[in-house]
Parts: sequence; C-alpha cells; structure tokens
Amino acid sequence: MKIGILHLSDLHIKDRSEEIAEAFSAVLGAVRTRLRGVDKVFVLVTGDIVWGGKREQFECASYYLEILKSDISRESGNFVDIVVCPGNHDCDLIPVDRVRELILDTVISDESKLVDDYVSKCIECQSAYFEFRRNVTEMESLDSGPFLSVYRYVLDGNVLTFNSINASWMSRIPEVPGRLIFPEVALSEVSGHQEGLVISAIHHPLNWYAPSSHHPLRRFLQESCDLVVSGHEHLASARDV
Repeated sequence: MKIGILHLSDLHIKDRSEEIAEAFSAVLGAVRTRLRGVDKVFVLVTGDIVWGGKREQFECASYYLEILKSDISRESGNFVDIVVCPGNHDCDLIPVDRVRELILDTVISDESKLVDDYVSKCIECQSAYFEFRRNVTEMESLDSGPFLSVYRYVLDGNVLTFNSINASWMSRIPEVPGRLIFPEVALSEVSGHQEGLVISAIHHPLNWYAPSSHHPLRRFLQESCDLVVSGHEHLASARDV
C-alpha cells in the first residue's frame, strides 16, 4: 500500500481572500502528479493554522481545507482524513489573560504545581481550535487529553497511527525558546497506542522546550515514532532523529 501525506504548516489564515485561494490551488497543482498511484491520502497540518485563534479564522481555514479535501478526492479518489495539531497562533491570546499568565509563571518555576484546574485555564485560549479539530478530522481520537490526541487508521490490514501533540497549551506573547513545558505523564498515557507506522505532528521543534521536557519528549519521538513533522520556524528541512 502506498500512502500519501501532504504536510502543511504555518498557514496563518485570517480571512477568505484571493491570495489564500490561489495558494491552496497551487498546493493541489504541486501534488497532482504525486497523487497518481497513491492508495490513501492524508493532509497533516502542523499548527499556526490561523493567525490569532479566533473562531471566524478557523471557519475560514475549514472552508479552504474542505475545498482541498474535495479536490484531492476528485483527483485521486482515495482521500482519507485531515489531521491537525495546534500552534501558538492557534491560541486566542489577545487580550492577555492575567490569571493564565500567573499560572504559566508558576508552572515554569515549579512544574509539580501543574494541576488539572491550571491546565483547564491554560487551554481556554484554544477552545476555537478544539472545535475546528472536531469539525475537520473525521476519525475519533483514541485518547484525547489536553496534551496529546491519538488517531488510529486501519488501512487494508495495515495500522497507521497519528499523534497530535499540543505543545502550544502554554504559548504566550512573545514566545521564548527553551521555556515550553510538556508533561511527561501525557507521553506515558499514550504509550500503549503506538502501533503500526507512527507519525507525530508537533508545532514547536525541540529547541523550544525546557530541559525537563526536551529530553523525555525527544526520547518519546525517537523510540515511538517513525516520522515526526513540525512547523513554527518557517524553514524546510529533513533529518533522521
């Protein structure tokens, strides 16, 4: 079986415009010949889908992604699903929530103070993103906690697993490298779901995490995943991990 994965990132959609429509049309044109002979197609979007985390921006993103989905289906007949993860621009951070800022400062200084109520407060800014994800991803998540969602597809007897990692739960303005925290417990909770070909989508590359999160996250990605895709830095590169 041949699987096609179209990786998009940092779209920064604000509204409907001719420029955005032309960009999506160009994407289809760039992959059209590669769709031939592909058995299943996924679109994987690694964050900064919109500009400022607003519901109306996500509605625009849904509109363009649905058009792309229809176009790919028409070209190949084998479209499967859209899988997304959030970026910092997918958080509604304006105006600044002072309570959230205090919680983030507290957690950065002492990670042991990260409790469920704090997490719930910190991800309020992602409510429009979560609604968007429910609308564009057809597959139900096996494990959909605040930090990591797992999607499993069985394709002609072959298992394909996607990890959607929410590294942006504590994003703020400005974003500072080396300060992000990702709870190690969230990784252990999904360890039993890492089956078949495993692909992880994460917005921030590893240099954006605090040392306490960098090492367990890197270990998880190296040991559990066959492919890791990210965004954020607007650079095109590929390497073994």
